Amino acid sequence: MGVPWTKKYSPERAADVIAQGSQMAVLKFFVENYRAKSQTPSSSGYRQKKKAILIHGPSGCGKTSAVYALGSELGLEIIELNASDFRNKEQINSVAGAASQQMSLFGKEKLILIDELDGIAGRKDYGGVPALVKVIKESAFPVVITANNPYDNKFSSIRNKSELLQFKILGVNDVFRILENVCNKEGIEYDEGILR
Repeated sequence: MGVPWTKKYSPERAADVIAQGSQMAVLKFFVENYRAKSQTPSSSGYRQKKKAILIHGPSGCGKTSAVYALGSELGLEIIELNASDFRNKEQINSVAGAASQQMSLFGKEKLILIDELDGIAGRKDYGGVPALVKVIKESAFPVVITANNPYDNKFSSIRNKSELLQFKILGVNDVFRILENVCNKEGIEYDEGILR
């Protein structure tokens, strides 16, 4: 059985992420300059001020893929905490707490990814948001958070600690380029009208 195409054709570098060029520049600047003692404006005018960056946008626009592509490009170990799976204080601390403080076993720099923030909801997730805020405050490494909608009131403390970065929905031509690339690499004949 082969590798699923969603994995096989995931972007491997920041430049491979479709339709999010300026967003990728901001994300890359944030990650590369996280530990710098003095943050200076880049040519794009972006200036890092917060300890986390919160990428938000609709499902399927490439938020998580973008983080992995950048991590791959920069040689970072990504510690992923999916908020749908790790939602309360104890679960979050068990995965992200120590990882946010210690170097990798192989001496690599890390990136802490808190994916699908929207997954934290309800009574059973008690303490989840404060635990994430603590990870953001104490992390020795860049923290990247993804969410579809970060504007829920329960996430206000996370928004206050994070730069907000909006990813846009992919247009028809963007999706076509991705599908065309997969078809060409797989040797699949296609009708352009059907792919669009």
